[in-house]
Amino acid sequence: MAAASWEVRKVDTSITWLHAAFPRLFDTIENINVLDVNLNDAALYPDLIFQPSLLSPTHEMAGRENAVVAVNGNFFHMKEGGSVCFLKAGGRVIDTSRTDLGEKIFLDELDDAAVTIDSAGKAAIRLCPAQGWKSLSTIPAILSGGPPLLIRGKAIPLARHSFNDKRYARTGIGITSRGHLLLVTVDGHSDKSAGVNMDQFRTIFRYFHCTDAMNLDGGGSTTMYIRGQPYDGIVNYPTDNKKYDHTGERKVANILAIIRR
Repeated sequence: MAAASWEVRKVDTSITWLHAAFPRLFDTIENINVLDVNLNDAALYPDLIFQPSLLSPTHEMAGRENAVVAVNGNFFHMKEGGSVCFLKAGGRVIDTSRTDLGEKIFLDELDDAAVTIDSAGKAAIRLCPAQGWKSLSTIPAILSGGPPLLIRGKAIPLARHSFNDKRYARTGIGITSRGHLLLVTVDGHSDKSAGVNMDQFRTIFRYFHCTDAMNLDGGGSTTMYIRGQPYDGIVNYPTDNKKYDHTGERKVANILAIIRR
């Protein structure tokens, strides 16, 4: 991932967009987008935008809240709507972990980590406490997901499972020691971008010096939005339409957005 490979653009005074189409990375072709958000800018804050039961495209939810940038959020029920992992927003629990759904829809490790946002708008990535996510009663916003990739600079062991071991499109979030939040998408399911396994995904966050990182929903859900860009702001290549273009956006239950006050 040589520095010379990245196309770098400012989309906001404190948000940098990096894009690279690698002809050979992890022994194949990869298309990667990264949003580097400097949360030391007090006017920027991360926000969780959700639909309680209906599903909506990422760009619609982001546009509704006038987000500067956004990515799709955590795992959700494609028929019933709503997250199948823990989601808390505005101090209210919206969805709880759906351990009753079985491995086809819910894997336990996909609820093992979360992005938390405190009342001051500070974001962190943490592992699930022994008492469960509800025990974090003073935290107003929690978006769980997984598997966790890095916590305090240490790699978290990955379970042997096809979800982790195979190449897929991926969406994830990382945090650096300098107070930057990184939103990352890797396109997949195409001969123009193969996607990555979970260990390769972790390597990307390490390249950008993240101390903490976790996976969010991926596959056909993987979507990155930047306000003002063509194709309703979608800059990656979502594949829910089984094409390699910007129009294959999947309807999702929630997104992680960056708002300017």
